[in-house]
Amino acid sequence: MLARVFHSIQFRLRRILGWEGSSRPDVLDPRAFKSWRRRLTGCTVESDLEIRGCLRPLDRLHIGKGVAIDRNCIFWLANENGADPSISLSDRVYIGPFCFLGSFKPITIGRDTIIGAYTYLISANHGSHRGDVPFRDQGYVGEPIDIGQNVWLGCHVVVLPGVTIGDHAIIGAGAVVTQNIPAGETWGGVPARRIHAAKA
Repeated sequence: MLARVFHSIQFRLRRILGWEGSSRPDVLDPRAFKSWRRRLTGCTVESDLEIRGCLRPLDRLHIGKGVAIDRNCIFWLANENGADPSISLSDRVYIGPFCFLGSFKPITIGRDTIIGAYTYLISANHGSHRGDVPFRDQGYVGEPIDIGQNVWLGCHVVVLPGVTIGDHAIIGAGAVVTQNIPAGETWGGVPARRIHAAKA
């Protein structure tokens, strides 16, 4: 009897929180995902996009017209203390396969930006101020990421918290971006450094 009551309560909670039908409580219910995907205008979003993290994550996703999200991508919207997660993709943004967008603070990507495969955008770092506590138990710290319009990120790029990338910038494959990049410049390397200045 008690087991039946417990399962009934669990079922109702999963339904309210959007977890029904998912094998993991932090991953969006596939049926809610399908309904959301149908409402997008002129977008191509692969069915294996995994959206995980906070409660009601679809309220924190803003997808413009003509966006394309390729296969095997993960969007993480943090549910930890101090989090303010959101992912905003403006019109005609392309996200390549196997990309990870991790939002502890907002991630904004401007119109016509293209992001190569296996790219990693993360607006959080693990806390590291205490030597007597494991990093995984120290929570997160973070800053927003803002990527401008018509930016090209090559494959395997890593963009770290607090970075702003100006319009029309190019980031070479494999770069690790740790600082702001002005509009129109080309950067590459680990850590990323300027290769070409903006055209006059």
